[in-house]
Amino acid sequence: MLESTLKAVDENKNITDEVKQDIKRLINRFVKIFPNISLENLKERIGDVRVEKTKKLVSKKSYEYKPKENVLCFRIEALQNNYNAEHLMMSGLLCMMTAHDNTYGFATQDHQFISLNVGFTEMLSNFLVGNAGEDPLYEDELIATNILAELIGIENFLEAYFQNNAKLIAEKIVEVEQGEENYVRGY
Repeated sequence: MLESTLKAVDENKNITDEVKQDIKRLINRFVKIFPNISLENLKERIGDVRVEKTKKLVSKKSYEYKPKENVLCFRIEALQNNYNAEHLMMSGLLCMMTAHDNTYGFATQDHQFISLNVGFTEMLSNFLVGNAGEDPLYEDELIATNILAELIGIENFLEAYFQNNAKLIAEKIVEVEQGEENYVRGY
């Protein structure tokens, strides 16, 4: 699957050779750390994804993947203001890997868990490539996600994120809550 995904990157006529090399390097890093996570969704999208720069007036987000249009957008100001471009690109690729309908990861159509989803994408990007930028992206979301990951387990976040399963997060939160209630009651 890795080879066919990298081939799809090479065949994309919408991105420059320099961007292709960056994307392939990040995909290789991802696979090295998470060899058992499927690249199928990424392979389907990466072959004709467009990469665009936007302005703050168009989008407040530093990066955004638009699944329906298959466009990965980066805000020009974010790239100029001490944000780490490698980190932004990895975040965008993670969104692309998990995209479905008009969402990604374990976010739902009605925007439940969107902050946790953003925080977990940030956490994964930090883990995979770090963030050498001066200004942290989505710091509040990252802190909340770290706390919740301690309670329900990082493995549950990984499963929910890459299987687009918001229900798993909710179930694990309920399990923790019930366990706490039983502990307090002495059961």
